[in-house]
Amino acid sequence: MTDQAIGSDTRLQALFGIILVSQSMFNWSSPQGPWNDPSFTRGVIALAGCVLLYSAGFQLVFGQKGWIPYLRLWRTAPESIAKFTGGAGVITILAAIGMGSDSTLPPTFSLISLLFGLLLLLYASYAWLVISGPLREDG
Repeated sequence: MTDQAIGSDTRLQALFGIILVSQSMFNWSSPQGPWNDPSFTRGVIALAGCVLLYSAGFQLVFGQKGWIPYLRLWRTAPESIAKFTGGAGVITILAAIGMGSDSTLPPTFSLISLLFGLLLLLYASYAWLVISGPLREDG
């Protein structure tokens, strides 16, 4: 994919997403928000960053704007989709567990990472069910 195909709006989304997710790594005096909990506010800001990162990542991986990663969009062998996303999910979950035991990081950062890992495992399960599992189309 060329740099022109990526687009400046994708880069800007990725930059803002990284900034919003990165702020959850630090204990700063964030606003309490309507829920009167600064830690929850950091988590909400990080979730907004995850949405921006997901959108930018989708555009980088698949070369088009969208939200739903249909299995037909992948440029690899269909059987490897579940292995790739499942492996990435397991690695992300293990990293989140490691981050959770690190006292220098706020708990919100490990929770965001754990959510991302679980979503990857969910997608891997879906890909396996449709490609190799009981929901495959034999025909």
